[in-house]
Amino acid sequence: MIRSTMKKLTLILTALLALVLLTGCVSGAAIGHYNDGVKAYEAHDFIAAKAHFEKAAGYGNSRSYLSAIAEYERIYGEALGFFKARDYAAAANSFSAIKEFGNSAEYLAFMERLEQRYNEGRAAYDAGDYVLANERFTQALGWADSEDYIAELGDYEEAYRAALNSYYEGNYVRALEAFKSIGVPYRDSEERIANIYRCMTRSGSTPEIFRILFNESCEAEGEDYSLPTAEVTDNGFAWRTTNGLIIMGNTDAYGSITEMSFWVDEALWSELGEEDVSRLYAHCICALAVEGAGLDEVIADIDLYYEGSRGYGAYSLLLDEDDSGSLVLSAVKR
Repeated sequence: MIRSTMKKLTLILTALLALVLLTGCVSGAAIGHYNDGVKAYEAHDFIAAKAHFEKAAGYGNSRSYLSAIAEYERIYGEALGFFKARDYAAAANSFSAIKEFGNSAEYLAFMERLEQRYNEGRAAYDAGDYVLANERFTQALGWADSEDYIAELGDYEEAYRAALNSYYEGNYVRALEAFKSIGVPYRDSEERIANIYRCMTRSGSTPEIFRILFNESCEAEGEDYSLPTAEVTDNGFAWRTTNGLIIMGNTDAYGSITEMSFWVDEALWSELGEEDVSRLYAHCICALAVEGAGLDEVIADIDLYYEGSRGYGAYSLLLDEDDSGSLVLSAVKR
């Protein structure tokens, strides 16, 4: 009986000893993983830290570390979502909260470069270098309102290409209007416009070029004497300005104006007065050529133009009175 009891006690003690030894081994491994996890965490190696803490079997405050890492992972995922949606402000805010986690710092640095490209684009845009501006805004990958700038610059490029096609086709009237429609000095549009004007000046003006220059001259002075599109029949054309000035003329086989007449009847003369009539005629003279005197210079010497002693561009000028008493300024290609 005693021997049997002793045998049982021995077995129980052996089992307890094995259990104690086994428990001691697990605790030792857990402590090791915990310590390694803390080191990895402090070194910002959160992947390794997470693996160690998960093997620490709840030792120490390993669960708290795991919770912190889980929160970092949540914020990181959220930040990535913002970044992919190009909500850079929200992405920067989230990444800044976890600078040391993963490659958050790299994303923050990348967004700083995007902002820099955007600022460079704005500077180039303000300086009128639209090609460089488009390049920088494209590199900004949607930072702020860069996409709006890209759309605007895309419209400039499209208009420029259309104008260039007309230019190479020799359709200078259409090219001139297209280059002007861009609204800003885009690429070499200003040089192209100047060249078109030079070509027109050498060969004499055309009805459409005259109309454009006349309207520009009036608009620059804030005077509404605008001309509509000319009514052209065969080699002739005619207009009536918004204030009643009648303009008639003829063109050659190439569309260049050979002669023009500007009619001011007695009623219009009485309505406007001599000074305003002179200004109106000065606008007409200035529209005959691109490279010539300015409006104020023409007005100052208007009598010389009236007398026929001074020409303008490719044209000779003379003011006369017809049988009805209307004043007629004539321009004839020299």
